[in-house]
This record gives sequence, structure tokens and C-alpha cells, in this order.
Amino acid sequence: MGNLYDFHDLEPRGEPDASFLMPEALTYNGHCLDQEIPRFYTMSTDGRNNFERELNAPAKVGDGNYYLSSRIKERTISVNFFYDGDESDNEQYIADMDKLKSILSVPNVKISFQDDKYYFIGTANLDVTEGGLKVEGKITLTLADPYAHYDVSAISGSGNSATINDSENSMFKRALKMIKFTPSGSQPNFTITDSTSSLKVTTGVTASNEMIFDFENLKFTIGGTNEVGYIALNSNFGDFQIKAGETLNFSTTGDYEIDYEVLKL
Repeated sequence: MGNLYDFHDLEPRGEPDASFLMPEALTYNGHCLDQEIPRFYTMSTDGRNNFERELNAPAKVGDGNYYLSSRIKERTISVNFFYDGDESDNEQYIADMDKLKSILSVPNVKISFQDDKYYFIGTANLDVTEGGLKVEGKITLTLADPYAHYDVSAISGSGNSATINDSENSMFKRALKMIKFTPSGSQPNFTITDSTSSLKVTTGVTASNEMIFDFENLKFTIGGTNEVGYIALNSNFGDFQIKAGETLNFSTTGDYEIDYEVLKL
């Protein structure tokens, strides 16, 4: 008499699902490692929510220090991974490790994780625990820029002011990328101000002559000509601060286009 029941092994096979991406799966310079290297699996990350502030605070004669200023230092994120190599295929192991090293060898690139729409700019170091073809390793990401970035937003219009209104978390910083402004009339000088920062052009501007303020590269042109020397020395060109709901005021009316991005720690 044959068996009435078929018996199956109910124990998990212990093999990762190749179609499943861990929430913390790393994409480095456009390469999702879990997808491009089939036997590579992101296991965990450390440091994504950490930051360290360095104080400029000389010692007092008595207790404590005098707080003068501070800055947020570079950050480090660690990505722990497992490579599930085939013990009988050393050539594939070498090929995959070579590909991993090639991807991670490019410095100062865009870095993102599967579960977050924000991205970092950073550089990788690789540490693999050798021994067999099934190995564990760690990718250490050094972020000279400690902030996570979001896609650039743009607003445009006409007038002598513009307000930064968006639905992204209002607690996060905004960083200006570029302002293009075409005045409707001639002026002996030109200024942009908000509640905490100011930017002044010390030369005359004429109607329909476009000014471009490139905050990322600290470049300034009028009508396509480099005029950065006319930015007043006390201007906040390198550290112009804006926030959600902030209004930028222009010293004359004109057409404007403002590019900015949201930053978070």
C-alpha cells in the first residue's frame, strides 16, 4: 500500500531570496550592490542616525568653557554585508570581488539606501574577512558633507520677493543651489536678503541683463560674464541660510528662478 501522505522538509532552506532587497540595501554611485552582485547581501547598517558636533569653546578660569561656535563634523556610516559564494567556484568569487572593488573605488559619489529617498555624498572603504568563499565584510562610508540631500526643487516667478514653500519636513534645512534674476529696470546695485542672510552686488545692473548666483560653486555672472569680484565681501555667498517659509527679498522687481534642496542629518 502506498503512502497516504507526502512529507516535506519544513525547515527554512537558509538561502536568501534573490528578489528581496533589504530595506538598508546600499546603492553606491548608481550601483545597487545587492542587485548587481547576485551573491552580495546587505545585512545591516550602523551610524545612519548619528552625528557629532565639534565645539569651539576655550576653557574658563573657573568651571566649564566659553561657547563661541560649533560645527558638525564629517560622518561615518558602516554597511555590514555577507557574500554567499559557491565554494566550488573560485573564479566567480574573484570576479565578484573585483566588481565590488571597482564600484567602490570611485570617491565622493552619491550614496543612498533602499528605505530612504534622501541621499549622501561620500567615499567608501572596504574590509572583507577572508577565509573561504562565503565571507562577511564591511563597507565604511565617510561623508565629508554630513547632511543627507533631497532632489533639487525649483520655484520661479516675478516680483521683488519669493517665498520658499514646500511640503517637505519644515524642521530640515534648505540649501540654495542657484538664483537667476533678470531685473525689470536698471539699478546702481542689487541685494538679496532674508531673515538671517544677505548678498550684495556692488556694481550696477541693467534691465533684462540676467544675473546668475551659483551658490554651489561660488560663481556669479551678469549677462554671461564672470563678475564674482562685485560680490561684497561681507555677503553670505558661501553660507546663505534659508528655511521652510522663508521669504527672499530682492532690491528691485524682476523675473526670478530659485533652485534649492532640503538637507537633513
